[in-house]
Amino acid sequence: MKKFLVLFSILISTALCANAAINTEAMLKYNQGIDLYKVGQYDKSVESFREAIRIDPNYIDAYYNLGSVLEYLGQYEAALAVFKQVIVRQPSDYDSVYKAAWLSHKLGQ
Repeated sequence: MKKFLVLFSILISTALCANAAINTEAMLKYNQGIDLYKVGQYDKSVESFREAIRIDPNYIDAYYNLGSVLEYLGQYEAALAVFKQVIVRQPSDYDSVYKAAWLSHKLGQ
């Protein structure tokens, strides 16, 4: 039983540390961006995602959602630039690689 509690404590601590790596203020801006997107305020959503990235330049989810909203708005070059930033920071993010390839094709690059 003791081993189980120790293992459980380690797993919980690891999960908490993984979430703690993202700045709380950046996470709030990110969540605000999601909420604004859901109600159709796309320009404000873009601003919130950009602010989250400004606060935490390695916030991959904020980049991804920013790129997705820009793509939705038809701002393909801006979206492509954002997805390239994801690839630079996390080359194994295959969704971003696919999005960048698709946008490059769409732009004739």
